[in-house]
Formats: sequence, structure tokens, C-alpha cells
Amino acid sequence: YIGEMLGALLAFPLFETIGRKFTLIYASVACICMLTWCTVTESGANVLSSRFCMGWAMGVLVATAPVYCSEISVDECRGQNIAFLSFAMAVGSLVSCIVYALLFSFPFGWRLSLLVPIAVLTFKFGMLCYLPDSPRWLLASKTPPE
Repeated sequence: YIGEMLGALLAFPLFETIGRKFTLIYASVACICMLTWCTVTESGANVLSSRFCMGWAMGVLVATAPVYCSEISVDECRGQNIAFLSFAMAVGSLVSCIVYALLFSFPFGWRLSLLVPIAVLTFKFGMLCYLPDSPRWLLASKTPPE
């Protein structure tokens, strides 16, 4: 949780510098790398450090996603989109807890359970590549719109 708090604090200067979309992309890639590291490592110290770094990246994701979602939403449905995002995050947490509980009884089940967020984050990364940059960030950075 400490890594996630630090990541959330770091998110604002990061997404103001490189943009919301690229912050989400880089944090997703960092999460995938840290989850992979955590899955394959044998050392307890490596598991702890990968979990800390993954917490940092998750903090960036959790702090940046609502900002990005609100900035790319049209005015008429902005509130609904943010509410759906919050609902989807809660449902995702519930589903992940259920998956972890089911897989934990298998040998090396904790390692198998880390493959689920890797798959979800890989899908998210692929989808982010097709979404536009935030109009607010484009205006602030004086970048011409796409």
C-alpha cells in the first residue's frame, strides 16, 4: 500500500508532463513487468520489491484513470462514465479476490493468480493505444489535436 500511495502522489506531475494517455500506458507496462517479475522470481526480497514497484504503478493508474476518463468524455455523459469506471474498478477487485481464492488452493496457485492481472493489463494496454490523447492535455501542451 505504501508503493500505491507514493504512485498516486507521483501521478499528478507525471501526467501533467507526459500526458494522461502515456502515463496510463507506461504505468500499465510497469505493472505487467512487475507482475511478471513477481511471478517468476524465487526470492522473497524480489517478491517484496516487485510488489512495492507494482503498487507504485497501480497508484499511478488509479489516480490517472478517472482524470483521463473525465477529460475524454462528452459533457452529457461524463458523470455516468466516471460512475461506471468506479463501479468497474470495484467489480474488478471483487472478481480478482474470487479468482485468487479459487487458484490459491493449487500448487503455485499464487503464481497462477498473477497471470489474470497480466492478461487484463495487456488488454488495457492494447486498448489505450487506440484511444485519443486528453484534449485538455493537448491544449495545455500546445500540441495540435489528432
